[in-house]
Amino acid sequence: MSINPNTTIFVSVLYACSHASLVKEGYQYFKFMNDYYYITPIMKYYTCMAHLLCYVEHLDELKYYK
Repeated sequence: MSINPNTTIFVSVLYACSHASLVKEGYQYFKFMNDYYYITPIMKYYTCMAHLLCYVEHLDELKYYK
């Protein structure tokens, strides 16, 4: 049995990465959802990435997540 992640799972993972200050891992999951599962990023994902980068004071890197 295979379980495919949905939007709720990816938002939860990205949010958890932000609270654990896991920038590199958060970015990998962000890319993974688009490249592997073909889930088009929506505002929720970009919000999580912005929160992650703000949390570790790297907001200037947000321009790379387009």
